[in-house]
This record gives sequence, structure tokens and C-alpha cells, in this order.
Amino acid sequence: GGGTTGGAVSVVAASGTDIGGSVAISSGSSSAGMGGAVSVSVAASEQMHGGAVNVASGAGATSGGDASLTGGASAEAGGSVTIAGGAAESNGGSLALTSGASLSGSSGGVALGSAAGSASGSVTVGSGAGATGGTGSLVLSTGAAASSSGAVLVSAVLVDSGAGTSVTLASGATNDMSNAGGSIAASAGAGGVGGSV
Repeated sequence: GGGTTGGAVSVVAASGTDIGGSVAISSGSSSAGMGGAVSVSVAASEQMHGGAVNVASGAGATSGGDASLTGGASAEAGGSVTIAGGAAESNGGSLALTSGASLSGSSGGVALGSAAGSASGSVTVGSGAGATGGTGSLVLSTGAAASSSGAVLVSAVLVDSGAGTSVTLASGATNDMSNAGGSIAASAGAGGVGGSV
């Protein structure tokens, strides 16, 4: 119903001693055309914040539940998956990809890569273009550590035939002839004995 606060809708499966009940939401299939879509959306707000969408797997005593978001398989082109922050007139929404924390062990890993195939796809990591101002920075770094921090490695792999893959490190150029092009600096870390370059 209406009012100051709208009524909530809850769909909950029954609990169980060994295995709890499941909830399945599925669209209809098609024999000749396109399968039906499934849409999950929340209402907008004219004055304040839009509603939130939260997708979380269940906690567990031994291991938490997995969460999977996968595009559909196909004989020609697989379905794409897009994860994006919301657009805005001033500052767009952020996007964070973070592994799970750990109190006593290691935090989970984060893997960004294309799948193997007869020829694998490319992986691009970069900041967006700036139409009227500057672009964002791109930082590759390991975290601080009490003992030893992880390494940063940029490497091309071995190929069975043909020329080896090149690694290029290039600074930015400028069309402004009154300014200098970007610089490249390499420095070793300080310590009791400084690192080598």
C-alpha cells in the first residue's frame, strides 16, 4: 500500500534442518525466437536517493555461499556481462572489485583475465577520456605489509612459434608545444641497502 513508507514484498523459502528451501526466478524459453528477460529494479526518487539492490550469498560456518553472474552460452557469440556505476551530472558512481577479507589468513585473490581459447581475448585496464579536463590516474601497486610486500611483475609469456611478445613503456605526448611530453622514471626502494635498478 501507499503512505509515507510503501509496503514491502518478501519472498522466502522454508528453512530446513539439513538443506533450506530454494527460490527460483526464471523466464520462459523460446523454440524459435528469444527467451524472456528477467528484470530486477528498484524505484527512483524525485528528491533523495534511489533504492538499493543487494545481491549476497549466504554466510556459512565452513565456507560462504558462492555468487555467480554469467552471460549465456551460445554457438556464435556468448552473452555479455556489464557492471557499471551510475551516471550523474557531477560525479558518477564508483565501481569496486574487492576480494574477501580474512582475520587470520590471506584475503581472497582477484583475477582479471580473458578465458583460454583458440585465440584469447584482450584485457584492457585504463582510465576514461576527459572531454574538458584531465583523465584519472592508473595505479598498479601492492599493499603495505608488516613483513614483506608482494611483487609487481609485468611480463610477456613464452610462445611456441613466431616472434616473442614486446613490452612497451611509453609516456604521454602533448599537442601543446609550450609544454614537455611525459617523463618515465624508474627508482629502486630505499633501505639499509638500497635496491637495484
